[in-house]
Amino acid sequence: MDLHWVQSGPAVGGFQEFAHPDFQKRWWSEDDIKNAQVIKCHTLEQILLDKVGPGFYFDFFSLDVEGAELSVLRSINFDLVGFGVILMEADRHNPTKNMAARELLESNGYMYLEKKSRSFWFVNQDFGAIYKDLIHPGSE
Repeated sequence: MDLHWVQSGPAVGGFQEFAHPDFQKRWWSEDDIKNAQVIKCHTLEQILLDKVGPGFYFDFFSLDVEGAELSVLRSINFDLVGFGVILMEADRHNPTKNMAARELLESNGYMYLEKKSRSFWFVNQDFGAIYKDLIHPGSE
């Protein structure tokens, strides 16, 4: 799929399709938007399945994609890929998106821990079982 990357300063670039209107209005000029680069993109699920295949498990997943966090999470089939801990940016520009992402992760087996430094932290509900050999080596 083609998306439009808007660059405006070192920390406020993003894809036009995912940036909240309030964010765009505050940080991007009309020229910034007009000069957006077209970028060919793939879903995270496509990349993961192509590179590691189904059934793969990652210990840590940090998700900060300038407003597109919910779209990325929706692209993942959590029956095919899993994570131990997830850190997801949850900025103040779109609280509705943040809560929808939280509900999506919770419905897929991730327990919300806390919000810290504009990010939500989640842990896999099966964390203890998944990491039992690391937490309690040699115990059965």
